[in-house]
Amino acid sequence: MVKKPTLEEYIEFGRELQELDNRLVTLHVKVSNAIGITKREGELIREAEKKLSKARSELEELMFSHYPELDHEGCYIFYGGDVDNSEDIPRPDAERLKAVREKYNSKV
Repeated sequence: MVKKPTLEEYIEFGRELQELDNRLVTLHVKVSNAIGITKREGELIREAEKKLSKARSELEELMFSHYPELDHEGCYIFYGGDVDNSEDIPRPDAERLKAVREKYNSKV
């Protein structure tokens, strides 16, 4: 049995992956500045960033295969915007996510 996450679950995945990515990038910069950019420990954090990025990209591809009716706006689920507060934050990304939700929900 193939499982299909809901669009809301994909939105949650995207938000979590954005947060993790931001935290890893910040940590990598801090560690590299503290011990040197060529040190193994910093490189291990960079490798974690790359693996997280690959997982994010593959989940996005899976989402588009599950929801082919999503246009390019679906990219904002994994790569932009604050999903949880999309109604409270007047940012273009938040508005686009709101539009994705409305567009998808009108087709269901």
